[in-house]
Amino acid sequence: MNVTLSKIPKRGHETIHLQWQQLSQETVEAMIAELYRNDAITFQEAGELLHTQSWQETAAILEKHGCTLYYDRDDFDHDLDIISEFSNSEST
Repeated sequence: MNVTLSKIPKRGHETIHLQWQQLSQETVEAMIAELYRNDAITFQEAGELLHTQSWQETAAILEKHGCTLYYDRDDFDHDLDIISEFSNSEST
C-alpha cells in the first residue's frame, strides 16, 4: 500500500510517496487510528489495515491511540450478515 502526502509546506507541488514497510509500527498504528477517528475508515477496515487477529486486538490499538470506539448501523448490519451466514451453514 502506498501513502501519498501532498501540500507539504515549502515543497511546492512535490509529493512524497512512502511504502508502509518504511514506517514504524507505531507510526502506522497512529495513522490508522487518525483515519478511524476522522471517520475515514470503519472499525473493520482499521482491523484489516492493522492485520489484527481479533476485534479485541483492534480495539486495544485504537484505544491506545486515544480513539473512542463506536458501534454504528453498518457494524450492526455486518454482524447480522455474519450471523445469518453462520446460521445458514449450520442448517444445511
